Amino acid sequence: MRIGSKVPGESDKRGDGFESVFRQKQMDCVSLRLSDEEGYAPFRDFLSSRMEGGRLAFDGIFCVNDALAIQIRAMLLELGLRVPEDVQLIGFDGIRRFAQDGFYCSTIVQPVARLAETSVDLLLREDRSNLPSLVCLPVAYAAGGTTRGPPGNRRGGLWPPATREETSPMASEYLRWKYRDVQPDAPAEQTKKQRRQNWWHYHKWYVVLGAAAVLMAGNLVWHAATQVRPDYQIAYVGGVPLPDAETAVWENRLSVLGTDCNGDGKVIIKINQYVTPQNADDALYTYASNVKLMADLDSCESYFFLLEDPETFQAGYEVLQEDWVPLESGMFLARRDFWEGRTPANLENCVQLWDALRKEEHS
Repeated sequence: MRIGSKVPGESDKRGDGFESVFRQKQMDCVSLRLSDEEGYAPFRDFLSSRMEGGRLAFDGIFCVNDALAIQIRAMLLELGLRVPEDVQLIGFDGIRRFAQDGFYCSTIVQPVARLAETSVDLLLREDRSNLPSLVCLPVAYAAGGTTRGPPGNRRGGLWPPATREETSPMASEYLRWKYRDVQPDAPAEQTKKQRRQNWWHYHKWYVVLGAAAVLMAGNLVWHAATQVRPDYQIAYVGGVPLPDAETAVWENRLSVLGTDCNGDGKVIIKINQYVTPQNADDALYTYASNVKLMADLDSCESYFFLLEDPETFQAGYEVLQEDWVPLESGMFLARRDFWEGRTPANLENCVQLWDALRKEEHS
């Protein structure tokens, strides 16, 4: 019995071999070969049509695979037939319940490990000029409780045990070649150029990754060495950006009145602008500015503040000393109030610069 693809394949040879043995022994057999589209129902009809007096017209069934044998066994049980007492049943493939457990049914077991090993060896063979066109490896019978013989082997195991000699002439020829005494070739002497090429072939990615790591480390060192560290920072908070001209005025004014706090020979002023437009369309921009402002306040970067509305700002953040100074531009100059233990390193210089700015505003 067979079910499978309509396209002929290697598994069809199983049924062909079974039938050829019957013809050689001049025995009768009946075949039923179906396609996957026809399903299992015709098998049930086939078996039912050959029941006479509670017995099946034949005493043995061969299935081309174990999956079909399992289905046929269930159908035989539905017909009230005992397996293997009334009907013997054998499959093909050697399917087990678990890796070390018994077989689902009596079956023909293929030498899977040797099939894989032989295939790989043939693929890796250097000389392909005399490869055999066909390599036949022996199969073995395994009892799985659905056949009545051989005696003493009803519960499982291979019979007869497969041996290396039980192969076709082609397989024997191949195995003699495989297990021949092979001596490894002596290593060829390489030139200096070949050794350099070989070394580069296996180490080029290590060199590339190492060079990339060195460049990244050098870039970090260069940025750390050349980074401009401001002596004073001013935070501007307003609805529109501070004009470039006014920014330059404040940078020049503080650089003249301030001192070199970090000892680099220059007085550098940095103005941090946190623009918070009131337009609803700019909500994302406003949120980003507020996040940056909170980071500035947390790290105590800016001591001086240029504000449009210091009272509203103080009500929201409570970080200012309430001695802000009105400016001619309409803005206010304010300074930061710090919590105990959270002050900038140049606090004393910032206080001195604040006093100089207030003095200049009142003069």
